[in-house]
Amino acid sequence: ENGVSHGSIGLFQDITERKLSEEALRYERDLLQVFMDNIPDSVYFKDSASRFIRINKTQSHFLKLNDPQDAIGKTDLDFQPPELAQQFLDEEKQIIETGQPIINRIEFNPTEEGKPRWLSATKVPVRDSSGQALGTIGISRDITEQKESQEKLQTLFLQQAAILNNIPD
Repeated sequence: ENGVSHGSIGLFQDITERKLSEEALRYERDLLQVFMDNIPDSVYFKDSASRFIRINKTQSHFLKLNDPQDAIGKTDLDFQPPELAQQFLDEEKQIIETGQPIINRIEFNPTEEGKPRWLSATKVPVRDSSGQALGTIGISRDITEQKESQEKLQTLFLQQAAILNNIPD
């Protein structure tokens, strides 16, 4: 009789632990979703073949998609000019092979209408617990406003310097 009660206690503990780990996973997933939905930067996860696994709303707007789900399974070749897309694919292959991330690289990426647009891009490799490369995570921030105001300030500074240099002593 004693063995039976121990068995049910063991089963109860097992179920409780599973429930707790399911709740922990749900919490992590929900936290990731809140992050993805609310960050103003473009965020994407890609597999080892550079196919989108998951993207946020900002990235879906960037790719001109109504629903982030529409990117899943596609690559940059489906959205970008071929030369640019190939550059991204080669780069991601290298990140996966070498494990070397790209941090805050400034990229000139004009809009379809040809308007200047500048991005700060970070791409990092994703590995499983055994070190096997699974893909990449990328995050891009539109820094066009900062870049343009920096250029305006620089122009202003150069104009002031020119005026000051032309004033007779």
